[in-house]
Amino acid sequence: MSRIDDNRPSVLGSFTRDAKGTASLELIIVLPILLWALAATTVFYDGFRTRYHAQMAAQTIADIMSRETDLFTEAYVDGMNDVFDFLVDASIPTRLRVSSVIWDSVNERNRLQWSYGTRDLQALPEETFAVLELGDALTLQGLFNEPLAIGPTGALPQMPVADLADRIPPILPGEALILVESFALWTPFASVGLGEMRLAMVVVVRPRFAPFVNFDGIDPIYPTDIYEMTWADDGIDDDPDGG
Repeated sequence: MSRIDDNRPSVLGSFTRDAKGTASLELIIVLPILLWALAATTVFYDGFRTRYHAQMAAQTIADIMSRETDLFTEAYVDGMNDVFDFLVDASIPTRLRVSSVIWDSVNERNRLQWSYGTRDLQALPEETFAVLELGDALTLQGLFNEPLAIGPTGALPQMPVADLADRIPPILPGEALILVESFALWTPFASVGLGEMRLAMVVVVRPRFAPFVNFDGIDPIYPTDIYEMTWADDGIDDDPDGG
């Protein structure tokens, strides 16, 4: 009878101590995470780069418009959208909305003098700032022409940023500020957990060489021979609860 070598390692012990193939197994586990991280880093960089270019382009457009003294026209603002596309240097859908904002001294709030949007972007409703002051986003959404439409003509893609009123500096009586809103639709080129995003930029400038600039075809609120206007109540209930 042969003796059994008690010092011979057991099969289970050999398996637990065997390190062959460990690197391959770790690579299989870690590789998907590494590939996702690489793609996510590229997507995030592209998103921030596009947002930065859109912000710089909006500021440039606003600066150009602040130097104008003639009436704004539809063709002029549409042309500014083409310039915006060139400055952004991206093949993403973009739209501009340019508005003139004045101060209503009676109701003590900002007020629209005129507004115009490019590429089917609706102008801001006349009651925008009154409704924003109440914090009623649903009411503002209902003021757009197609609140239930799906796609770029619907109300949601047309809505201004929620803090639009807070971004407008104090306005002197007798002058109007130029409000430039730029919208760009950015879509990530890889699926890393981010969906399609609307980039909304807001720039407010004061006209450099005139107290205000009107829009062609819209009766001016500010006559040229009156410095400060006297407003009537705009009919917006500031306290809908009756308090």
